[in-house]
Parts: sequence; structure tokens; C-alpha cells
Amino acid sequence: MYDPRLSPASSATSPTTAVGSLDLSAIIPVHGVDGARVRRVIGEYRAVLDTLDLTYEVIVVVSGRDSDLTEAMTDLAREGEVRVIVLGAWPGAATALSIGFAHSTGRLLLTLPPLHQVAVEALPELIGALGERDMLVVRRWPRRDGRLKQLQTRAFAFFLRTTLRLPFKDLGCGVRLFRRDVLDTVYIYGDQQRFLPVLAERYGYHVAEVDLPQAPRGEGGGPRASFLPAAYVRRLLDLLSIFFLVNYTIKPLRFFGLTGLVTFLAGTIMTLYLAAERVFMDESLADRPLLLLGLLLVVLGVQLFAIGLIGELIIYIHARNLTTYTIERLVGFEASAGEDDGAMSAGVTPASDEASGGEARALHPAADRPR
Repeated sequence: MYDPRLSPASSATSPTTAVGSLDLSAIIPVHGVDGARVRRVIGEYRAVLDTLDLTYEVIVVVSGRDSDLTEAMTDLAREGEVRVIVLGAWPGAATALSIGFAHSTGRLLLTLPPLHQVAVEALPELIGALGERDMLVVRRWPRRDGRLKQLQTRAFAFFLRTTLRLPFKDLGCGVRLFRRDVLDTVYIYGDQQRFLPVLAERYGYHVAEVDLPQAPRGEGGGPRASFLPAAYVRRLLDLLSIFFLVNYTIKPLRFFGLTGLVTFLAGTIMTLYLAAERVFMDESLADRPLLLLGLLLVVLGVQLFAIGLIGELIIYIHARNLTTYTIERLVGFEASAGEDDGAMSAGVTPASDEASGGEARALHPAADRPR
């Protein structure tokens, strides 16, 4: 059996280790969980990864304010089991993952929860299913948690299906596998880690969902969810922010312009109606609050439209630096010496000679996608 702990590539991985020197980096953000339990779960993760013919590392991101948890993780690091990033304060799971990504070296990135959400023995199946895809999202199936939690998951999936037209059924699962080049385009922060597949899909990456059995609650499964109103409010706000980022990042005038136009027309109709009553029916406007509402809607509509225009101007100025697409393949490119020289002088990277002759060649995703 291959043991990456004995491999120079994965032992005591120093900060200067080159990116891509390992096959896999597993990132585990840990916050508010019992240290002994997390230590046991990490051991189970490593036991499964040890059976794979690949080099890997396990990176744990933890808040330094949780002294017991930090001590348990640093003990693991001293034993050479993991690498640990201790943060001064907990910035949110998405930011913690981003920090872990920045310090990782694997060509593939695997995000894992600190407590089992899927059966750990199914992880090799996940890694083997990646193929030519850019990202795999895990759907816990069959489900073993309570009906209320399952109802919440279905409602979340229904929102994604109806508003964003995305087929994901279980974005609440923290187990994801994806290629490193996805991070060249997609950035997450705060608590947006569950929306990483949504953003990746928006940029044109090939994202698929695979079914893995959910971990039994009595065998390292996650804690029971708390259904507090504040949690629902935060999740709703996250949904609204993702909805706007996915649909209107490069076309804000469509959102603010349409909203402003509707608001402006409503206010104008109210104002004209009251003006007609005053002129033709000699109605007094002194005690008509509808007049104030109409004028308020007119002003608000103009302001919303102006915000959309300002957004369009900002995007136009920075359009050269915006990347909203990915290139999956190049077909039929011919590269001669003269074309190479001309392309280089124009600042364009030509296709390889291997693609000449009119044959299709699927390029490596990391090489195709714009930086």
C-alpha cells in the first residue's frame, strides 16, 4: 500500500512546495466542533486516502480562539498527520476554505467537513468519478437525517431550479472535488462555500452531481441542525446575493433599469391621476398622501436607473479585466512559424502544432482558461 507520509512530496510539506507537486489536497475548515471527535474523523479520512495511488496532503483551517480545538489540531500537525492553519478569528467557512486553497499544492482539491456527511469509504468512488469534469458535487443519497432537514434541502433545491435553472439537489453537503484551475476564476468569501458549484457553473465549468451514501449519525455523522430564524435569514440573504452575482454581475442595468422603470412608471401614473383629478374634478391635493407616494416612487425610480447606469459604466471601464467564460477546447487551429510570430506580437497565445490538420484536440482545462 502506498503511504504518502513516507513520500518526500507529502512529508512535512514546506511553504515553498510547488503548486501541483501533489495529486490531491484535502481542505477541512474546523470551527465549533469537539477536537477529539474531529481528530478521529481526520484519521478515518486519511485511512481511506492512504489506499489510493496518489500523493496527498490534509490541510486543517482552525480559529485560534478555540484553544482546545487548536491544541488538538496542532498535536496532529506535530505528528506529521496534517498541516494546520491557525487563524486569529473565524472569518467564515468560505474564507477559511480560500485560505486553505491558497496554501495547498495539490492539482485536485477536495473539501471535507469536520464531521462525516457521507460514508468515508465512498471517497475513492468520488475521486474516480471526476474524469474530464471540472467539479463534482456530492448529493447525500439515500438520506438518513430528519424529515425537517430533508424538507429544507428540497426547498433549497427548488429555489435553485426555478430561479437559477440549476439542477443541484444537495448544496448543503460540504464534500466537493474540483480541479485547481477552477479557483483562477471563482472566488468565494464569508459563508458562500455552499454556492461554489453555482458560481463555477456560471463561468462555464463542467459541474456534475454524484450520489454518495450519507454517513450514519451514530458513526461520526454531523450534529443535528438548529433551525433558528436567524440562520434562515442569513441563508436567504446569501441566496439573494448569489442570485444577483450569477445573473447581473456584468449587466446591472437589466436589474436596476427594469426595477427603476417599473417604479418610475408606477409613481408617474399615480401623480398624473392626481393631477387630472385636480384639473378636471377640482379635487384638493392638500390631504392626499398618494401624491407623496407617487413623487417618492418617481424619485426612487430615477435613482435605481442611475445606479444601473453607473454600474454599466464601471463594468465598461474594467471590461478588459473581466473574465466571464472558459474555453473548453480549440478545434482546427493551424500554427505555422509566421502565425506564431504574429500571434506573439499581438499578445495572443497560438494553438499547439498538435492541433493542426483540422483535428479536434481537447486541451487541458488549466491551459485553456483565460487568466
